[in-house]
Amino acid sequence: AIVFAAKSIDECMPHLEAIRETIASYEIQLRNKTDRPQDDQQGRQRRSGAQAGSVSVTVSIGVAERQPEHRTPEEVLKSADLVAMQTIDQSIFEFFQEAVGKRCNILVSGGTGTGKTTMLNVLSQLIDSNQRLVTIEDVAELQLSHPHVVRLETRPPNAEGHGEVRASDLIRNSLRMRPDRIILGEIRGVEVLDVLTAMNTGHDGSMSTVHANNAQDALLRLETLVGLTGRLIPEKTLRQMVCAALDVIIQLTRLPDGRRCVSEVVEVV
Repeated sequence: AIVFAAKSIDECMPHLEAIRETIASYEIQLRNKTDRPQDDQQGRQRRSGAQAGSVSVTVSIGVAERQPEHRTPEEVLKSADLVAMQTIDQSIFEFFQEAVGKRCNILVSGGTGTGKTTMLNVLSQLIDSNQRLVTIEDVAELQLSHPHVVRLETRPPNAEGHGEVRASDLIRNSLRMRPDRIILGEIRGVEVLDVLTAMNTGHDGSMSTVHANNAQDALLRLETLVGLTGRLIPEKTLRQMVCAALDVIIQLTRLPDGRRCVSEVVEVV
């Protein structure tokens, strides 16, 4: 992602056009050197060969005009802040440190407004800075300070119904980017199988969130989402797949007084 500090989109356009021309030129060169056509709608292409190895390219330009609204590093909530606000206690925080350090796959569960994204931010601060992270979100909300972060965003279809980029597409493409961990903003659809597969195939320490009222419901929610994919997977096999993929579920709850807290920490076995 390239960010320009400017008063309006008009000031950025000359720079954006130069970048667009450079990408278009590279895209043509890549298309001429491979037998596989460029996917113009999703902007992804793989090239493989005896000498080239494997190359994954993600090409997409999006422009958004907005006022700076990201928090500064001092404003981003840290684990000490959550302890001070009684969202978690010190012993739970120490467990989170150990779970992240041992590369447990973590699912953060909760209802609307319970702080799932905030918890992902806090957990990500416990990841070693030398690890490569790939984040996948509908809208970029995670505020990661790591030096090795690749941010991917989904994209809805245009007026003609073309150009959609789904979370499942991005998860599959991210596997070619050598991530140490994949952080998916929320599991809400057919991408459930892709993220479970990624967690089961060497991307330990990955994280995501799901909308559920308790840890048991979170597991049932995953099973329901798998059913929506149309894949006929035996119940026993599906549960084994979920148990193999996930290590810890963190359940968040919003109390009547507005405070958010961790109500459950469950090991998946």
